[in-house]
Amino acid sequence: MTIDIKVFRSEAQAFAKEHLAECAAEIIEWQDTAILRDGRVRELAAKCDKFIANHDALRVAESFINRAAVERVASTPPSTEGALEGQAAGERIKASGLADFRAAPAMKEKP
Repeated sequence: MTIDIKVFRSEAQAFAKEHLAECAAEIIEWQDTAILRDGRVRELAAKCDKFIANHDALRVAESFINRAAVERVASTPPSTEGALEGQAAGERIKASGLADFRAAPAMKEKP
């Protein structure tokens, strides 16, 4: 049987993306309890085990899941909500006159 690593990788990547929330929850539970229940992570590991020789299929599966999670986060545009709140707070401070800290006397270091 010839192993096509590109086909394997794309199947594993697709599985991890499709079941990301379930896999992430299982990994968190695994890290918290040291017990990995039967579920999507083990299912992906079984798929990985068919294509890798003498490697830890669970860790390979986990790496596909981690990559899918990072890709999801990286592709999500950053929220501007916090920036807008910070800008509004800055405008309130400026309006109150507290923002002109240049007018305050400089602190001197003790010798």
